[in-house]
Amino acid sequence: MKKKLLAIALCMCTVFSAAGCSKKDSKKEEKQETKYELGQYKGIEVDSSLKTVEPEMVEEYLQSELQRYATDEELKEGVLEKDGKAKITYKSTVDGAEYKTSEGYLIPLTDSGFNVAGVVDALIGKSVGETLSLDLKLADDFSDTEVAGKDIHFDITIEAKVVTVVPEFTDEFVKEKYGYLGLSTKDELRKYLEEDIYVSQIYTEVWNVVMENLKVESYDTDKLDQLATELEEYEEYQVYMTYGIEMDAYLEYLGMDAEEFSKTVKESAKEYMKQEILVDAIAEKEGIEISDELYEAKIFEYAQAYGFETVDEFQSYYGDMTREDFEFTILSELVIEVICDNVVFVDGLGLRTEEETSSEASTEQATDEASTGEEETTK
Repeated sequence: MKKKLLAIALCMCTVFSAAGCSKKDSKKEEKQETKYELGQYKGIEVDSSLKTVEPEMVEEYLQSELQRYATDEELKEGVLEKDGKAKITYKSTVDGAEYKTSEGYLIPLTDSGFNVAGVVDALIGKSVGETLSLDLKLADDFSDTEVAGKDIHFDITIEAKVVTVVPEFTDEFVKEKYGYLGLSTKDELRKYLEEDIYVSQIYTEVWNVVMENLKVESYDTDKLDQLATELEEYEEYQVYMTYGIEMDAYLEYLGMDAEEFSKTVKESAKEYMKQEILVDAIAEKEGIEISDELYEAKIFEYAQAYGFETVDEFQSYYGDMTREDFEFTILSELVIEVICDNVVFVDGLGLRTEEETSSEASTEQATDEASTGEEETTK
C-alpha cells in the first residue's frame, strides 16, 4: 500500500462520509438518472521527467517518516533555546485576580508559541528550575475581549527542557515500523518511498485529466440535492468550529452571498459525485472487485499505516464510515494505480501542475486571508 495514495483515497471517501453520503446509501438511492461517458484513462501523456525521483525527495520523505516516530524527552537540566520546547507551570493574574493557571504546560519556544507577547522571549536563555516573574500587556485584539489591552502578571516555573528524539534509521527500525508491508531493511524502505513518490507525482499530473475525460451528461437529482444540502451543513459546522462565527458572518467577510455559496457548494457536490462515478466506472471496466480477503488485508494495512494498533481502533476513529466507504477507499487506491501504471512518457511535454499553480493560489487566497490573525487561546 502506498501511504500517500492511501491519504488521497481515504480523503476522498471521508468527504463523502462526512457529508452523510456513504456508498451503501448511494447504491440504494440510485435511480438510473446519472448518465456518463467514461473517456480515456489509460495512455495519458506525461512529461518524461516524472520517470525520475530525485534522491533528495526520497531523503526528505524518509526524514518525515522518522519525524513521525519521534518522541519528546524531558531534561531536568539545561538552557532553553529558541525554536526548542519547554514544560512550564504558570499562574497569571489580571487586575490582581487569578486569570489562568496551568501545570506541565508544553510551550514551543517559537514566535507563535504563546498567545501573550513576551513570554517566549523571557524564557529563552533561562535554565530548568528557574522561576520568572513577568509583567506584560495583553494585545488590544486579544481573543478574550474582557481582558484585552490589560496588564497581565505571570509567575512561571521552568519544569523541564523538552527535546525531540528522532529514532535511528536502522534495519531494526524498518522491521518494527514497516514489517506489515513486508519490509525489513533500510534499502527496502527507501525503494518503497521512492515508488510512493513516483506514483504520487504521476497521480498529481493525470487525475484532473482523467476527470475531465469523464463526461457526465446528468446527475441523479435527488442524490445531488441531498449531498449539496449536507455539504452546506458540514461547511457551516467547520466554519463555526474553526473561527467561532456563523456562516452569514463568514460569507460577508468573503464578499459572498448565500445564493453564491449554495451554487459553489452544488458544484463541489457534482465534483464529489463525479469522482465516485469515475472510480466505480473504471473499477467495473477493469474487473476490480473487493473480496473479503482483500478487504481484511487492506483494512489492516490502513490501520498500521496510520499508527493504530488494531483495526477496531482505526475503524472507530473513522466511526462515520461504513464497510462500503472503506471499500470505496480501496477501490480508489486500486483505480489510481491502474491509471498511473498506464501513462505514456513524452519528452518535453512539460508539467500540467506548474500551469495550474497560479490559478489554485488565487482560489485559496480568500480562505488563507480568513485565517490570518487567528489566536491560540491561552490554556
